[in-house]
Amino acid sequence: MAVTNNPLLQQIDAIAKEKGVEPDVIIGAVQDAIEAAARKRYKNETLRARFNQETGQIELCAVKRIVDEVTDPATQISLGEAQQLYGEEAEVDMEIEFP
Repeated sequence: MAVTNNPLLQQIDAIAKEKGVEPDVIIGAVQDAIEAAARKRYKNETLRARFNQETGQIELCAVKRIVDEVTDPATQISLGEAQQLYGEEAEVDMEIEFP
């Protein structure tokens, strides 16, 4: 992990050294914890946490599956709407992340 002034990155690096593990293991645990906490608030949504090692920030995204017909707006997006947002490369069964 790069040397940084970000306190979270410094803590991750310190914990990794103390425990004798790679920083990615600690980052994975942090991402899992953020997702678990967010699920308590957003029960019906599929969520994914991403840790940016350059900035030390965590981004939480809602994940939606592209479908022909939306039956659950919390977890699905229509093909037409997905193509409006992301172009013709959007296809049924793909997943899209919304920050």
